[in-house]
Amino acid sequence: MPRTWLHTLALIAGGALLAPAPSAAQPAAPAPATVETVEAIETVEIDRCVTPPGLDPRQAENQAADHYDRGTRLYEQGDYEAAIEEFVSAYCRKPFYRVLKDIAQSFERMVNYEKAVAYLRRYVRETPPEEVEERRVQSARIAVLERLPARIRVATAPEGAEVVLRDEHGVRARAISDGSAPMAIPKGRYLMVVTHDGYQTIERPIEVEIGQPYSYYFQLDPQRGRLRVITVPGSARIFVDKRWVAIGNYVDDLALGNYVVETEADGYLSARREIAVTDTQGVNLTIELDPQPRSGRLELVAAAATGGALIGGAVTATASDNEPIRSIAGAGVGLAAGLAGAYLSVPRDWPLSDSSYVIGLSTIASLEIGLLGSFIARGLDSCRNRSSCVRQVGLASAVGAGLTGAVTGVLTASRADIDDGDMSLVNSGAMWGAVTGTIFWQVFNSERRLLEPLGLGGLNMGLLAGILIAQRVDYSRRHVVLIDLGGASGLVIGAALGTLVSASDDSANEQRGNFALAGMVLGLITSTYLTRNFDEVSPLPALSPAVDTTTGSDGQHTLTFGVQGRF
Repeated sequence: MPRTWLHTLALIAGGALLAPAPSAAQPAAPAPATVETVEAIETVEIDRCVTPPGLDPRQAENQAADHYDRGTRLYEQGDYEAAIEEFVSAYCRKPFYRVLKDIAQSFERMVNYEKAVAYLRRYVRETPPEEVEERRVQSARIAVLERLPARIRVATAPEGAEVVLRDEHGVRARAISDGSAPMAIPKGRYLMVVTHDGYQTIERPIEVEIGQPYSYYFQLDPQRGRLRVITVPGSARIFVDKRWVAIGNYVDDLALGNYVVETEADGYLSARREIAVTDTQGVNLTIELDPQPRSGRLELVAAAATGGALIGGAVTATASDNEPIRSIAGAGVGLAAGLAGAYLSVPRDWPLSDSSYVIGLSTIASLEIGLLGSFIARGLDSCRNRSSCVRQVGLASAVGAGLTGAVTGVLTASRADIDDGDMSLVNSGAMWGAVTGTIFWQVFNSERRLLEPLGLGGLNMGLLAGILIAQRVDYSRRHVVLIDLGGASGLVIGAALGTLVSASDDSANEQRGNFALAGMVLGLITSTYLTRNFDEVSPLPALSPAVDTTTGSDGQHTLTFGVQGRF
C-alpha cells in the first residue's frame, strides 16, 4: 500500500533510535577548516548522489522509505556496506538528518571510524537546535571516537629492532619489533624509524587513522661499507672470501664485517690481506704484488758442476803428479757428479737469493780455509816436500771447507733470508778483495810464502767492505753485476796497458800489477757512478693490461679495458 511522508518519517525516526557505533578519525590535516569543508570532503557518498529526474515529491518519499527499509534489514543482517548504499539512496531522495546517524553507525560497525565521525559531525550540524541533549550526546560520542588510538605492530627480520614513531613534536611512541604489545598512538602523520645494530636504518612516513590496526614487516639489510681494491699490476685477479670478483680494480658495497682479500697474477707472488669493513666510510686497499723471485736452480746447478770439475781435476792432478789425461778425466767425473747431484736435489723454485748465498758461503769458506791451511802447512817442518805438502793441505782444506760451506748454506738459506742484491755485494766485495791481495803479491814480487797472508788479508778486507756497503745501500743483483763488469773491464784494460808499456826487466810484473790495480779501481768507481740510478729508473715502462669498472647514470656497473704502466 502507498506510504505517506509521515509514515516515512516515522520509519526514519524509528531507525534513528539504533545505537551509535564507534567512529573513525579525519585523515590528516589538522589545519583549521569549517564543518562544511570537512563534510564536503568526508561525506562524499551523500554529496555526490544524484536524485533520479522526473520524480514528484510523493514518489521521492516512497522510494526513500523503501530504500530505508532495505537498509534497516541489511544492517540487522550485518551487511553494513550494502546498508550504507541503501541509507545513502534514501537520503538522496529525501534528505533527513537522522539518516546521517544510521550511516555513521554502519561505518562504525565496519570499523571505519573516520567516516563515522564525519557523518556524526554532519548529523550534529543538521540536528534542529531545539534537540540540545541529542546534540550534546553525539558531540561527546565524536570526542570519544576521535580519542581511539591506532594500534601498530612491527615485525622485522632479524627480530629485536627498535621502532620509533615521531612527529613534529618529537618521539610519540617507541617499541621493539615483534614485541607482544602493539604501539597505541593517536591519528596523524608520523615518521617511522627502524634501527638495529649492524643493519641499515629504515625510515618510512606513515599516516594512521582513528582506531585502525596496522601491521608492518621489514626485511632489514645489513649495514654496508664500500670496499675498493686496486692492484699493481692491473692484471691481477682479485678474490674476496675465496670468490673471484674482479681483475685489477674492484669496487662494491659489502655488509660490515671481516673479509679476506687475495690477489694473484702470473709472474708475481700472491698476496693475502685480512680487512675489516667497520663503517659506511669503507676501506680503500692498494695491493702491489712483488715479482716472483727468479729461480736460482740453474745457477746452483752450474756452480755445483763447476765446483765438481775443479775439485775432481785438482784432486786427480795432485794424486797423479799433474798427469794431464788423469787430471782431465778427474775433472770430467767431478763435473758429472756435481751436475747430477745438484740437478736431482735442487728444487725448481729454489730462490735466486738462496743460490747466491750458498755459492758465496761455499766459495768464501773454501778460500779462507784453503789459504789458511796452505799457510800453516808452509811453516811445518815435518813436510819433506814442502811444495807438495802445501798444495795437498791447501787443497784438502779448501775442498772440505767448500763442501761444508755448501751444506751449511743449503740448511741455513731460508733462515738467513738475505736479499740477492745484498748477497751479491758481499760476494763481490770478497772477490775483489781476494783479487787485490793477489795483485799486491805480484806488485811487490813477494816470495811465495806471502801469497796466503796477502790473499787472506785482501779476502777478509773485501768481505768486510761488502758487508758494510750492503748495510747502507740497496742495490739489485743486476746493478752489482754491472759494477763487477766495470771492474773486470778496468782490470783487463789496465793489465793490457801495463804489458804494453812495461820494460823487459825485473820490474815488468810490478808495472803490470800497478796498471791492473789502477784499472780495476777506476773501472769499479766509474761503473758505480754511471749506474747510480740504475735501480730507480726503468729504461722501458712496464705496461700491463688493466680492467676497471665504471658506474653509469643509471647506476649500472660497466667493465672497461685498457693498459696501465709505471714510467
